[in-house]
Amino acid sequence: MKPLDDQNSGASALDSDVQTKTEESRRALSGMFFAAMAMRKHKPTLAKKSLPLTILSGFLGSGKTTTLNHILNTPHGMKLAVLVNDFGRINIDSDLIESKTDEMISLTNGCACCAVSGDLTKTLMELTEKEDAPDAIIIEASGIAEPNGIAQVALVNPAIYLDGIITVLDAETLLTQVETEYTAGTISRQMQSADILLLNKLDIASSQTRTEVIEYLEKQYPKKAILKSEYGKVPAAAILGLSEPGQSIKIFPIGDKSHSDNFESISLTVSVPMDRDKLSTFFNQLPTTVIRAKGILYISDSLNNKVTYQRVGTRWSFSNSGVWGNQDKLSNIVFISKKGELDRCKLEFDLMECCIKN
Repeated sequence: MKPLDDQNSGASALDSDVQTKTEESRRALSGMFFAAMAMRKHKPTLAKKSLPLTILSGFLGSGKTTTLNHILNTPHGMKLAVLVNDFGRINIDSDLIESKTDEMISLTNGCACCAVSGDLTKTLMELTEKEDAPDAIIIEASGIAEPNGIAQVALVNPAIYLDGIITVLDAETLLTQVETEYTAGTISRQMQSADILLLNKLDIASSQTRTEVIEYLEKQYPKKAILKSEYGKVPAAAILGLSEPGQSIKIFPIGDKSHSDNFESISLTVSVPMDRDKLSTFFNQLPTTVIRAKGILYISDSLNNKVTYQRVGTRWSFSNSGVWGNQDKLSNIVFISKKGELDRCKLEFDLMECCIKN
């Protein structure tokens, strides 16, 4: 039997954990309730397109803002709306700034950085209903925020779909943080919520620390995609996805040579109808080294309608994307992975096995 003090300590820890989870659930439900009420009071304007939402999560000092700076300052061809709590930390090249107010910085590349004063629901409604709506939305979560809670509130808006949750990690301090009482719970929940774990600051971590932290992540989260970065530099396509639902596949450049050498994209096209169940098995068996994938599919049980395939990390889905119209009926899929991790010939063979045989 445990000593009484140990029992009391264990009970206290359990009570604390239960209270924490109860408070998180209460906050999430409260946020969803008020978001739903705001949507009911608001007379909606029909959105012209569905907007992908990416949530950039990570503990204090992990490098979220550095990653955002890189995305905003790097050419990628997307018109982004980036929601942040504090403009002061965003370091945008002055040549890129077209105009600036207390609530928004407009950039010459079509992106905009918006301040969120507290009413996230209202901000998202305004963005989705703009005549000149962005291609995608990124929310930079605060260092102690629960990304799932933000997603639940945001997705009350029917014009938004969750493209992915990216959690930025500090390679140098992560192993200490997951063992420290006041940081462990928050960081663990941020990692559990993530589709992609972005292991940052590898340039300042020792060789031993790099090895240990990668082993820890691969053991604790074997099914999650892990991206390695220095100074928050990652390919835009890995963070932002490949294209909008229902549109033709659009491949963004992997990026400049300083970090693109670690990644590659493979595009495959099939002209005959494919079997949905076989495709599901194929997608389920893709390795975790596939960071992103996207496709427009020609499926046998939906011959007149396009089906969109989206993958971020290991989470993937099918969705209907309207009629083919005058478009050629083709399946077109793009995969982004760590360089050298995918066998193109095997991918092609396995994909062709999903085709309907005459």
